[in-house]
Amino acid sequence: MKKWQWISVGSVLIGAVIVLVTHRQSVAPVPAEPPKASVPVSTAHPSAEPAVPVADIKSPPVVPVGPKVENTATPVLSDAVKTLLSTNVPFTARAQIIQKLSRDLSADDVTALRNFLNAPPSDFPGTKPIALNSLKNDVLEVLMDQRRMPEGLGQQVVDLFNSSATDYMWKEYCLQFMAPFVDRQLKDGAVPEANGQADPKRVEIAAVTHALYAALDDRSKDLAGTALLGLDRLAKAHGQFDRKAVLVKAVEIAKDPNASAVCRLTAMRVASSGGNADVLPAARELAQTGQTDLLRGAAITTLGDFGAPEDMELLKTLSASPNRQIAAAAQAALNRIEI
Repeated sequence: MKKWQWISVGSVLIGAVIVLVTHRQSVAPVPAEPPKASVPVSTAHPSAEPAVPVADIKSPPVVPVGPKVENTATPVLSDAVKTLLSTNVPFTARAQIIQKLSRDLSADDVTALRNFLNAPPSDFPGTKPIALNSLKNDVLEVLMDQRRMPEGLGQQVVDLFNSSATDYMWKEYCLQFMAPFVDRQLKDGAVPEANGQADPKRVEIAAVTHALYAALDDRSKDLAGTALLGLDRLAKAHGQFDRKAVLVKAVEIAKDPNASAVCRLTAMRVASSGGNADVLPAARELAQTGQTDLLRGAAITTLGDFGAPEDMELLKTLSASPNRQIAAAAQAALNRIEI
């Protein structure tokens, strides 16, 4: 699950856009729980919080990060997990081992792999951080795909995402797993009706959902775009999420001059795919002044999606641009409008 591809487009340019949008040893004595990090409360968009079926939760309470490791018993690990976690196995061999791991891992194997997710790069000095992040990504995918979801896995992902010790790439991977986690929990029917008590699974879903919404404010790189894609996916699949509110956030990000180009690009495509024409003013501006050709191309494509008559003249002008990429995007937009 290195990068998602949820927004379909019809041109070579936007194919390149989507690549950006959806982008991507012995067990060290790692604590069973990652460092606790408070979940940031975002005040910029309180009305966007979905009606997640959790009773009276103002902010995500703390839930156990994972199964408690008993010190009185020696863990019994499978040969595959032992080899995976050893320090003298090359990256390729470890990646192949992960691909063959069962969906019914033992409790000890699950605990060892979850501890591996918490491990800092210093515990694996022979592995480059980018390779370690890739292995962790694949391990997290295996854990998420277990027939029985490990208790507290969603909260562990949130804690890792919020930890100051987590590098940017690992934050990105963790964020990408949040929407699939919520999606699976809801599809599995793992959320019982409210009974006056805080059910751990309901609380965990609320914590993960809250983290996704909070990430919409992190617009310096592409975390906000990743969160937006995840929330849009959830809103299309589950009635608990208000897609109109998600699209409003998409328009807000697209208009935000302080947001990164890739965040604005993603936001425009999400808003356009949801039919929110409020994104058109931002698209008109960015079609002409966007920081990158990819951002300008996405804006031009957005104009073509809506086919507003007042945009025809601008698209015709851009189709004559000496910039071949911009000209091709504008001509493709015109062709769609004229069909």
